[in-house]
Amino acid sequence: NGRFGRVRFFLDGVELDPLNSRLDGQHDLSLIDMFELDDITTEPSAEEVRVHLGTWRVNSTTPVTQIDIHTGDLQTNHYRGHFARRFQGGQILQLAGNHYATTDRGTGEAGDHTALWGRIGIARKNWTVDAQLLRSGRKFTERIFDDEPRPASDTLPTMDGIWTVGIARAAWGDPNANGPWVQGLASSQ
Repeated sequence: NGRFGRVRFFLDGVELDPLNSRLDGQHDLSLIDMFELDDITTEPSAEEVRVHLGTWRVNSTTPVTQIDIHTGDLQTNHYRGHFARRFQGGQILQLAGNHYATTDRGTGEAGDHTALWGRIGIARKNWTVDAQLLRSGRKFTERIFDDEPRPASDTLPTMDGIWTVGIARAAWGDPNANGPWVQGLASSQ
């Protein structure tokens, strides 16, 4: 309802803290990684909006690999890759990476973003355990050419930041079946 501070984000059930000190407790939507996501659901209410981000899941024992390469103007390059393997014993290995870089030689502005994500775990008939880690680094530079004045169109102040989210989960039972279901989460940001 026009109050951006009342938009909350949850990654696989864990609330993400707005860690950017320049925004006074609000999320910078450009800093939320989406390359490792499989599902995004919004839940509006009278007081706030909750955005649930679900990471990529693999159910098949057939390995999955995907690589995307894009280039464009302003020296823009984007590379993204995914790999997943679920083994016969219920073990899972998922890896994903994303790199984006651009340089505007006209204004001297540049940006760089590199992120890595991984999940390992095991699932059996009645229980599951997994851990995931997302490490994301972003860099914005105001000027490449030190001998020229800064242009008036420059909108991004210099930033060099790293964001890390780790989530460990253990569950017993099936949330989709009748009967007991228990889940424990531990996270760090």
